[in-house]
Amino acid sequence: MSKPTKLPEGWKLVSLGEVGTLINGDRGKNYPSQKDFVDNGVPFINAGHIQNGEIDFESMNFISRKRFDLLGSGKVKSGDILYCLRGSLGKTAIIKDIQEGAIASSLVIIRPSEQIRTDYFYRYLASPIGQAEIYKYDNGSSQPNLSAQSLKQYQLPLPPLEEQRRIAAILDKADGVRRKRKEAIRLTEELLRSTFLEMFGDSERNFREHCGQDCFLPLEKCIERFIDYRGKTPTKANSGVPLITAKIIKNGRIQPPNEFIARENYDSWMRRGLPQLGDVLFTTEAPLGEVAQVDDPDIALAQRVLLMRGKSNILDNTYLFGTLQSSFVRDQIERRSTGSTVKGIRQKELRKVVIPIPPIFLQRKYASFAVSQQKCTDRQKLLFKESENLFNSLLQRAFRGEL
Repeated sequence: MSKPTKLPEGWKLVSLGEVGTLINGDRGKNYPSQKDFVDNGVPFINAGHIQNGEIDFESMNFISRKRFDLLGSGKVKSGDILYCLRGSLGKTAIIKDIQEGAIASSLVIIRPSEQIRTDYFYRYLASPIGQAEIYKYDNGSSQPNLSAQSLKQYQLPLPPLEEQRRIAAILDKADGVRRKRKEAIRLTEELLRSTFLEMFGDSERNFREHCGQDCFLPLEKCIERFIDYRGKTPTKANSGVPLITAKIIKNGRIQPPNEFIARENYDSWMRRGLPQLGDVLFTTEAPLGEVAQVDDPDIALAQRVLLMRGKSNILDNTYLFGTLQSSFVRDQIERRSTGSTVKGIRQKELRKVVIPIPPIFLQRKYASFAVSQQKCTDRQKLLFKESENLFNSLLQRAFRGEL
């Protein structure tokens, strides 16, 4: 997104240094090291604590009051903006929930002047136009970094204060809708997981309580079909049939593919067996143990992705997908895996992993609930996408004076 060529009346283009004071952390002899961290005290904030525009206090480090008082600079107060100068360039957040704290050397404090509202300032820095400024000054080394001096030279459009307030309020509202819809997706997915735990459990003891003492079978006894393409590498194409690799199976889903095989090569490549709707995919290595269900059988399988299909009279695929994520099963997979740097499991070892087999009617009851929840999640994802598009559209217009 480029800057506007002509600003609205009353707006002006200023450098960041004109509207904000930059404060580096104390990098001298008093800089805290890990041995100086305490259980409770003054927050010591590093770049990793900035998550989605907010300060994450769950993993916060703290220093003693004595250590804090020794610091000559880098002390934050409410209303300051933090900006990352090293590594994850441009990560930014407003200090809201603490009255004091100190920053690590990877961050800089931006203290807004009276000419600019904090919320408008933050929205500019986090916007595509603000993030684009990074590339003018990044030194391009293997460890990306900026200097505070470079940050001062960022250019930003500055409307009157009342217009800043109006723009920030519009963006805050749109961002709030986007965040709520994203949270709704998370809660729906969490409900599915909690329903599995309530019906079947997670540990061996839980499974025995819910499913009976003798409800366990090794995978090889309840899987109708294993399809494994270990040891083979297909010829890639620019388009065609999506190639499902281990790296795109994440968080229980098949992520959008970026590799393909030619349609005319599909039958010869997939001669070990074809996927069916609902089959379970399991990554055998790099990473180990990620799972997903096939929602479109028109796919090709790469190395390190193993397909499993349950025997329909004793094992529902959706239940299999759930139980492969349980602690009881994952612990077995870990014990049977090999490799020090990269963990992996061979098919013959995976076949020996024991899973609980509750009555098939209970498995299907869970599967029916899972299908309804997936439909709900799909609807929420569409709503989230709409809110994301609206927010991005507003960002495109906000700093051009077009809202």
